[in-house]
Amino acid sequence: MLQSQDAQIAAAATITYNSHGYAWYMSESGQGRVSIADPHAYVTDGSYTKIDALEAKAGDKVLYGDGVHSAVVAGSPGWVISNTVPPRSSV
Repeated sequence: MLQSQDAQIAAAATITYNSHGYAWYMSESGQGRVSIADPHAYVTDGSYTKIDALEAKAGDKVLYGDGVHSAVVAGSPGWVISNTVPPRSSV
C-alpha cells in the first residue's frame, strides 16, 4: 500500500463526485461528475490487473482501505490524486 504522512490539498472537496467516480470514470473520460458506490464492475472487467503497490506508476488506479477509497497514482512516487467527500455537518 502506498502511504504518505503528508497530504496536499489541490482543491476543495466536493460532493459532486466521490473517489471511485474520479479514479474509475473521470480520470479516463475527463468529463462528467459521477459518484460510484462500488467500483467492483470496473475492477473485475478484465482490463485491470492486480499488482504490488510498489509497482504502481503514474496513471495507474489504486483501490485501498478494503475497497472504500480509489485514487490515481500521481507522477511522484507514493502520491495519489483523489477526491474526498467533505464531512457532513451534524445537526
